Amino acid sequence: MAELNLGIDIKASVEKVYLALTDPRALTNWFAEHTDVSIEDSRYDFWGRSTPDNPSREQGCHRLIRVIPEKLLEFEWRLRDIDSIVQYELHTSSPGCVLTMYHRDFPQSRPNQSSIGDFWSHALEGLRHWLERGRAYQLLDYSQVQKGDVRVSVEIDAVPSMVFRALTDATQMERWIGSKGAIDPKPGGKIDFGWGMGPIKILEIVPDAKLAYSWQWEGEPETIATWTLGGSGGKTRVTIVQSGFAPDRDNEDYFIGWSKFAARLKTMLEEGPDWSRAKVYANEERTEATTTTIDPIPSRDKGE
Repeated sequence: MAELNLGIDIKASVEKVYLALTDPRALTNWFAEHTDVSIEDSRYDFWGRSTPDNPSREQGCHRLIRVIPEKLLEFEWRLRDIDSIVQYELHTSSPGCVLTMYHRDFPQSRPNQSSIGDFWSHALEGLRHWLERGRAYQLLDYSQVQKGDVRVSVEIDAVPSMVFRALTDATQMERWIGSKGAIDPKPGGKIDFGWGMGPIKILEIVPDAKLAYSWQWEGEPETIATWTLGGSGGKTRVTIVQSGFAPDRDNEDYFIGWSKFAARLKTMLEEGPDWSRAKVYANEERTEATTTTIDPIPSRDKGE
């Protein structure tokens, strides 16, 4: 079993964030395609194509375990046939609040299966986008079954030169990738995301228009990731294609991963220097401000 702890700063009051976590209409703007939530009935249902495994209505039934209004929310999530627990905590922090999410006892991803970490980092960044900008976030789509080449596209409200810089400047790369890498932006130059695997060597680079590099992941054939930029009216259509996979390979892992990074790149460029990604906490980093006291909190029983 696995666990994950994420935190994110949001420029909104605790009251507004709590409402976004519990109002079914708000949840469809950042969390799931369909939701049905009732505090009184201890129900926290969500389902549809924006949830891992694209669950049906029946599969999306989840029990709300306990609630401390505007402080804590905990629910069960039956994920990939395993019962896991999700807990949100809210803390006031100028100029808004800090939301921490702790997901425990969920199964490790199988080969070619998308990461639950990708889902959560995307969701929390979507929550902040919804609350701070008042616009729905582009949800992930787990209903698309891509085999062979992977293709992801996003429109960014920034000119191609700004997007290209974010792809080829190491400092900018670190902001949206989430790890310290390196790049030598020339044909044959090294490119590294700091993962120990992934990008290797730049194969083609056209300023403000295209970037292609070789890609190697453990136990898999080498592939090629290509970014193409098309500008129009001050905006840029970014298309990511990763090619070279076996034609029958189920590429949910790459499709969801690139969808997350494309949305993160878009948000970073549109929100500017104040933007920051969701922070991943190790267990020992759960300080007094972010530590969840699971046992002492009384359960909220139905009808209480």
